[in-house]
Amino acid sequence: MNPSFGEWYRKGKIQPRNEDLVARSKAIEAFTKKVDENKTAALIRCFVGLPAKGKEVTEVFSKELLSTDAAFPVENNEVEMQILCGAALANILEQPSANADCAALLLISAVGQGFRKPPILPDVVLLARSYLSERSGALRKLDTRRKQVGVKHEQLIEAVKAAAATNSAIQMQAPLEAALKGLSEAINNVAVAAEHGAQVLERADGVLLEESNIVWWVFGQHSRDTGERFSELPSGFAAILAGKELADLTRIVPGPKAAPAYLDKQLDAHRKEKLKLAELMAKVHVDWLKGLPTSPDFLDMMPINFIMSNVAAGLDVAAAIKLAKQQLDVGSGAVDSLTISMQAYTEFLSMRTVSQK
Repeated sequence: MNPSFGEWYRKGKIQPRNEDLVARSKAIEAFTKKVDENKTAALIRCFVGLPAKGKEVTEVFSKELLSTDAAFPVENNEVEMQILCGAALANILEQPSANADCAALLLISAVGQGFRKPPILPDVVLLARSYLSERSGALRKLDTRRKQVGVKHEQLIEAVKAAAATNSAIQMQAPLEAALKGLSEAINNVAVAAEHGAQVLERADGVLLEESNIVWWVFGQHSRDTGERFSELPSGFAAILAGKELADLTRIVPGPKAAPAYLDKQLDAHRKEKLKLAELMAKVHVDWLKGLPTSPDFLDMMPINFIMSNVAAGLDVAAAIKLAKQQLDVGSGAVDSLTISMQAYTEFLSMRTVSQK
């Protein structure tokens, strides 16, 4: 369990007893051993203050908490549940995995920096960002070639020759067995080295291809989807479009550490723009919206895609924004272009992770 667990309680203005922390930690460890994207999403919804979708997951979590502490309050415990869900998410992020990738991306997406008020524990959001950065670097790290130390076959062959000169089958048994064992070991080493080499080349190809495609995209300054120059597009549409297209070009999830720099460069002409939601969506091409992928079960965790999906379904922009404010508690302040683009980028990557599970 994260060493800040007790401090997280105090940040929620709850003074925990040591025995309570121990009991809650055991329950969290047990609950997070087997999580999927739906359980993870339920934890995130509770943590960031989104309405729950059904009660099954939260009831299972509550039962786990009750199993370690029969006195755990199951009613009027909103703040404590947010803390516990945040702690559970932090626990998932401790070990790199596909589930942890999904948790980190969905959490950053649901937080909606610039669009929603921060959750009760910003520390957990920072943990998710740190996890994504470290995970990105680890998945793109290229292994060096392994050195293979071979068996000294000459010595083994000389031993077999010497034994053969005795003209005794018994004398040949040990050196011949050693020679065959050495040959088998050498063949296995070659096979392992070949497989490792193939994996290294495949990873290197993926990393370099991703980087090359992204650099050419930034250098070209044109949208892959519309064929238009980003500098000539309305700022809101350019920001969303750049985030979506960078997600398309990302071969290894989570995306590259340099993603903010790539988007900042692509949006050079719009860098100083700050937009409210109505301005953001005003000139987005509806035909483009209708061709976007969607993840209906997770749209409440993706503010930009939630609005775009409702516009694509027929709502006008004002009605879609009103719905987002009602259901997602989305704010009405102005957000800069890069923040908008990074939010869109994270949402589209999140959508990919949940669709592939």
